[in-house]
Amino acid sequence: MIWRLAWRNLWRHRTRTFIVITAVVFTFALLLTFLGVQDDLEQSFDDTAVKTAGGHVFVHGENYWETLDIDRVIPQAEAVLARASEVPGVREVIPRIVVHGLAETADESVAVQVTGVVPEREAEVRDLREDLVEGSFPEVDDLEGIVLGVGVAQRLGVGLGDRVVVTAATADGEVGRALFRG
Repeated sequence: MIWRLAWRNLWRHRTRTFIVITAVVFTFALLLTFLGVQDDLEQSFDDTAVKTAGGHVFVHGENYWETLDIDRVIPQAEAVLARASEVPGVREVIPRIVVHGLAETADESVAVQVTGVVPEREAEVRDLREDLVEGSFPEVDDLEGIVLGVGVAQRLGVGLGDRVVVTAATADGEVGRALFRG
């Protein structure tokens, strides 16, 4: 009985009913659109984070993120690399060395994160050469070559071939300095 009364009341005021139904449908369509855009953005953020960071899984020395100390190394790193590459589904295992330090020129200095990579192995996940604005990666035997981020190069005021001194802690806790050419 109440359902028949409600149904009849809906069609008694057709304009009001049409406006309410249109508002509900429009709101539902907006909700679905928003959820789709949000899902796409989350997937895009995840993909970008994986490409930027270099992968889905990271293995660090014990308590590395608490201290960011260079001496937080992985014992028997070669064995860990070999074991990780045997895990099903792993495309590539990429070794890296991350050091926090100071990059300096005669006029400027800036705090930096120095990341030692093997470009050939990095290319399996993300080709870093795509991000180079000028120059190229140093050869393996080139101990003076360095690749600087655009922001660091601008803050230091350096270009290709300019000298940059990097100061950072060594694995044994001492402070080390090295001269590079950008």
